[in-house]
Amino acid sequence: MKKTINQTAGVCLVLGLAGFGGWTAGRAGVRGGGSGISRSAGAVMDKPAGGVAAVAGTGAHAAGAAEGRREALRTMLVQARDELRAGDLLAGARARAEARVAEIRPEDMAAALDVVAGMPGGWDRERELVGLLLAQWSRTDGPGACEFALSKLKMPPMGLSPVREPLTAWAGRDPQAAFGWFMARLKQPGPGAEPVPEREGWMPVSNMRWIFGPWARQDAAGALAAFQTLTEKAQQDGAITGMAERAADTAQPELVLAAVAQAQKQDQWYEVSRFMGDWLVKNPDLAPKMAAWLDGQKVKESSSDMTGKDVLKTWMKQDEKAATEWWLNRPTAYPGRESRLGSMMEYWSEADPFAAAEWLAKQPLGDTEAAAMARLAEGVSKVDPERAFAWAGSIPNEFHRGSALETTLKRWAEKDAAAAREALGKATFTEAERTRLEKVLTTK
Repeated sequence: MKKTINQTAGVCLVLGLAGFGGWTAGRAGVRGGGSGISRSAGAVMDKPAGGVAAVAGTGAHAAGAAEGRREALRTMLVQARDELRAGDLLAGARARAEARVAEIRPEDMAAALDVVAGMPGGWDRERELVGLLLAQWSRTDGPGACEFALSKLKMPPMGLSPVREPLTAWAGRDPQAAFGWFMARLKQPGPGAEPVPEREGWMPVSNMRWIFGPWARQDAAGALAAFQTLTEKAQQDGAITGMAERAADTAQPELVLAAVAQAQKQDQWYEVSRFMGDWLVKNPDLAPKMAAWLDGQKVKESSSDMTGKDVLKTWMKQDEKAATEWWLNRPTAYPGRESRLGSMMEYWSEADPFAAAEWLAKQPLGDTEAAAMARLAEGVSKVDPERAFAWAGSIPNEFHRGSALETTLKRWAEKDAAAAREALGKATFTEAERTRLEKVLTTK
């Protein structure tokens, strides 16, 4: 009898250990380097959703193991979902969600997306989680992740492309391959037999943006060569936008600028200006290099002022004399000297207003210089309105003097109304000037 009991207990112990071992193996797979879920097992569902095929295991034991592993995957994804929802409230929450998703093996992505499809609201509600999964998938299988997004997902709101996340991640590691897939895919019919470009949301501008941004940062020459193959304006616009957004991280700005400048036929000098502005924020020492490049381009006259201002502003903080000479002697007739002096005084007043005033005092005082004096006085009034007001009164041109006096007095009154009123009472002005300035102090 005792022997029978011991044998029975032993059998139960072995079966118990075997079950526990299988459960811990599944959990270890999720918490370790991969999800531990095979494609066939992970795809088993009570009610398959989202179009991902469900594959049943064979035998009761296989079904139980598959369900246990699927439940572990579900737990991981629910945690990732909750962390994404709390991302703005809890520090590091999104990073933890991304780390969980990164544990999932490529062969388990279909099962993971199926689990999300079965959550309340499905893929539509959990777009952020779906995006993380697709981005992770594309790190090893860019075409598979992008095709899944294009054929299975609904078009996102706000005109975004359904392939945004996987295409961006794919382009981050291999922009040339991502570009090749996109261009080939444009020529293929969609899942409903209609051409893909005709599907609402298949946005060439957006997709090119996500491809060319990282491409310009990694390989400016390669990005330039690919850009030269584009013939449609929408695609060129997207590529230019992407390159401009990554301008600050680009190691070879001249090559990217050359690509952007090629779009001048499409009036894209705004993007040139944007690129240079972003890039100079992180690379201010190279303002002279950007100035030399810009002078070698055939910039439209109407855009020459816009494209050069960021270079001037940045260079002015480093070498006022060199920046001044470049700006006033640029090889373009537009803008005129008055406008150039005005822009120069505006930026110089921020960098060193006293040096600007000293330089301006040495210039012949014509109407153009009077306008520049007014701009400088208005700039100085932001930090020292008392001194700016006194200097504004010395401007020889009546029109520019009146404008500068009104601006500087108003700013002074905002800081110290009593002092501004007292100064106005002591100053010598014509009756007309005094009337206008008193109106400035009484107008709210």
